[in-house]
Amino acid sequence: MSRGAVRHETAAALTFVAIVALAVTLSFLSGGTAPIPACDAQLSRMIGASQTGLCLRPLEIVIPKINTSELVVPVLGVGPGQMGTVEILYRQAGHGSGNPNQASIRARNASQTPIALSVSHDAVNMSAVSFSEGTLVYQNFPWVIYSYNLTASSRSAGYYAILTPYYCGMNPALAVGVGPGDLNATAMSLWGYVGLTECEEYVYPAVIVATTGIEVFNVTVPQTEYCPNAACALISRSGY
Repeated sequence: MSRGAVRHETAAALTFVAIVALAVTLSFLSGGTAPIPACDAQLSRMIGASQTGLCLRPLEIVIPKINTSELVVPVLGVGPGQMGTVEILYRQAGHGSGNPNQASIRARNASQTPIALSVSHDAVNMSAVSFSEGTLVYQNFPWVIYSYNLTASSRSAGYYAILTPYYCGMNPALAVGVGPGDLNATAMSLWGYVGLTECEEYVYPAVIVATTGIEVFNVTVPQTEYCPNAACALISRSGY
């Protein structure tokens, strides 16, 4: 890849992350159950979806203000035995990279689904929490949105990290059978990790942009540069 292409790809990634972070910062400072934010018109324009009628409400972990050691973490709450849907925005392979393998490395398709990593067991149990194959919601290269059905079994209570295909970093937390007033600080410390994280080459962060049948609330988590548990160690090393 040329230096110009690297700068172009890096700038695009930073713009994408900055827009998402700004939107979430404005929407998630009140604490408790999150108010339903307005559709993110800026993000819709960026991906060319302004005329589609899609309402994008990105959920991302953010630093709420300058000079703070805390993060605001959106939490997706579902009950045991319940279902919901999540829509995830991906940025696919970029134009003109000069790398013939780039598309195959970063591209996602409907059969590549997110997985839920149990914080307490640092393992994936598909019989506890599972995602269906994706349904294509929107596509405008290099952007694509897939919708997934999330199913939590009757014995799935606990905390889970949502890992998207070719994931890079942390997504919002998934709490099954846990309400805003019952969150466990030790389990939630996973989402305060800000240390080094390995990512596959050519991977951009995926962003949850819509949910249905899922309660969204917030928790403030102290930042930590050291992994607080085995699940964090797996994620930081792209172990799944």
